[in-house]
Amino acid sequence: MSADPQDPRWGGQVPWFLRHANFVFAGSFETFFARVQQRLVRLCLYNEFRIPNLQWFGTRLETESSQRFRFKPTEVLNAAIERYFDSNEMVREARTRMWNDPEEKAAIAFREKLNSALRRAAAGIAIPLPVTLKLKALKDAKEPHDLLAQVEASAAATREARTTVHVRALTRERIATLEVFLQILPKKEKEDQEALQLLLRDLHRAMAESSVNLKIDEREMLIVPLEEQLLQQEVVDKLLPRLAERFPNHAAELVKAYHDLLQGVDGNKVFGNAFKALEATARELTKDGGLLLSEKKHLAKYFPKLHPTIHGTILKLAGHRGDEGGHGGKGPDSHEMRYLLFTICNVALLFLEYPDYAS
Repeated sequence: MSADPQDPRWGGQVPWFLRHANFVFAGSFETFFARVQQRLVRLCLYNEFRIPNLQWFGTRLETESSQRFRFKPTEVLNAAIERYFDSNEMVREARTRMWNDPEEKAAIAFREKLNSALRRAAAGIAIPLPVTLKLKALKDAKEPHDLLAQVEASAAATREARTTVHVRALTRERIATLEVFLQILPKKEKEDQEALQLLLRDLHRAMAESSVNLKIDEREMLIVPLEEQLLQQEVVDKLLPRLAERFPNHAAELVKAYHDLLQGVDGNKVFGNAFKALEATARELTKDGGLLLSEKKHLAKYFPKLHPTIHGTILKLAGHRGDEGGHGGKGPDSHEMRYLLFTICNVALLFLEYPDYAS
C-alpha cells in the first residue's frame, strides 16, 4: 500500500517500505545496488559532503532508517555501507529470514512432537500419535514418518519463493535507507549543493542503467515509483480537469479509483468502479443510456473513427470486469491493475477528444 509520506504519527516521514509496500519490481536491482554501493562508499570514504563526524552520521542513519541499517560507532562507515548494499549479503539475510518463517517452525515442531511420541512408544508407553499431528492436508499418510516427510517437503517446496519474498522486502528496506541517506545529508552550503547534484545525477544514471522503475523527487528528496508518477501525470494532471469540467461525478469516481488503488484496495473492485465511470461517461457523451462498451456493435456505432485495435482494447477491458465475480476467474494481479486503470483513463481521454462529442 501507499501512505501519506508526512503522516505525523511517523514524525512526518513514513518509511519508504511502508509507503510503497506494493511496489512493482522491474529491472535489475542487483545492478542498481552495486552502483549505489560504489557511489556511497566513495562519498563516505572521501567525505564529499564534509560531514564533521561520520560515526554520528552513521548512527543517525541507523535511527532514521528504523534500524534497517545497522551501525556500530566502532565501525568505519564506508565499510558498513559497502556491506549493507551488497547483493550477496542481501540474499544471505533473506535466507536467514526464510529459515525463521512459520513453515519452517511448523516442520521443526512437528519433528519434535513425532520424535517424542516415538521415544515413548519405544519405551513401551502405548500412547498413540497425537491427533494434532495428523494435519488435515496430510490425512492420507499411513505412517508417522510419512507425515513428517510431507510436512518437510511442503516447507522445502516453498523455500525458493519465500526467499524471493524476503529479498524483495530487503530491497524495499534498502530503498528506504537510501532515501533517508539523501535526506540527512548536509545541504546548506554551496559546496554541499554541488556535491548533492553530482550524487543525484549518478543515482539517476544508475536507475536508468538498471531499468528500475524509480525516480528521485529532488525537491522533496523522496524516491518515487515511476508507475505512480506516470498515473499522477496522466490521470490527475491531464484527464481529470477536463473530465471534471463536463462530468464532475465521473471525475470524482476516477479520483477515488486512483486513490483506492494506491491505498491497496482490492484491484478487481477498483477496476470495476473505474470501468463503470468510463462507461457512464460514454453514455452521457453519446446520449445513449443503454450503451455497453462490451458490445462491438455499440463501439462501431458511436466511435467508428477509433482504430479497430482501440476497439479491441476496450472490449478486453470490458472482459476484465467479469473477473472474480461474474465469471469466477482470477482477475489480474494488483500491479497489473495499475496499468488497466491507466488504460481506462486513456480511453476516457479518447472519448472526450472524439470529434463528434468534443466541446
